[in-house]
Amino acid sequence: MKILEVFLEGKTADPLLCEDAWIVTEHFAAVIDGATAKSALVIDGMATGKFIAEQIKAAVESVENPDLDSEAFVRLIESHLYEQYKARGLLGEMQKDPNKIPAASMAAYSRYRRQIWLFGDCQAFAGKRYTNFKPVDRLISMVRKYYIEYALLNGKTEAEFLDEDGGRSAVQPLLHMQQAFLNSEMDSPFSYSTISGFGYKMEDAKVIPVPAGVQEVVLASDGYPELFPDLAATERYLKEALAEDPLCYKKIISTKGIENGRISFDDRCYLKIGID
Repeated sequence: MKILEVFLEGKTADPLLCEDAWIVTEHFAAVIDGATAKSALVIDGMATGKFIAEQIKAAVESVENPDLDSEAFVRLIESHLYEQYKARGLLGEMQKDPNKIPAASMAAYSRYRRQIWLFGDCQAFAGKRYTNFKPVDRLISMVRKYYIEYALLNGKTEAEFLDEDGGRSAVQPLLHMQQAFLNSEMDSPFSYSTISGFGYKMEDAKVIPVPAGVQEVVLASDGYPELFPDLAATERYLKEALAEDPLCYKKIISTKGIENGRISFDDRCYLKIGID
């Protein structure tokens, strides 16, 4: 595998706060998206999203068996995470308060199997775009949109929301409630899985065989509202969308927009590799 293009940038100007990561080894490539923390828990001096992204990166780097299937691959990562929490005495705290459990999504590529694996809401491009977005995220994004549009109808301005995102504050309780559906056995469209160290339901993963003839694969986090086969086009779409809709309630429709001082609505990572 050959790295053709790679780009990583946080939603703020401080790269140390970026919770996305990427890794390319001899047998695997991955883009990792650490979820924005829903608690004040700090692990090894890092917010939970940053911590889990770095730990998953280390776990992928340590994989020695090239022919792992998607389930064995994610189980290995889950086991690594669980042991990291255990070693730091965090298991009890996390089990009592699920909002303290770090979570991440990942788009991975297996060279041996010539497959893309989507765990959570990352995305990929291999001849066409592949996504794995969660219905609960769409729900909460639409509630935020509803709140913003109601406030605008009643005299508030977009500039005021850019100073302080009241829409994000309005959906914060829903973001906390969302954790109850994590790895839930309930037959609900709002149930979902993320990589967390506490189990991943494989029915929520997507396994995508790369079509014959495709020689390039793009892996990306959901910080890109659209994904194209080259970085320039992907970045251009994002910048144009943010210029038109910095609150991210019209063109992008997200659970958060660009507050003052931020570069984008989310961290983002783009990795394009040439494959055998």
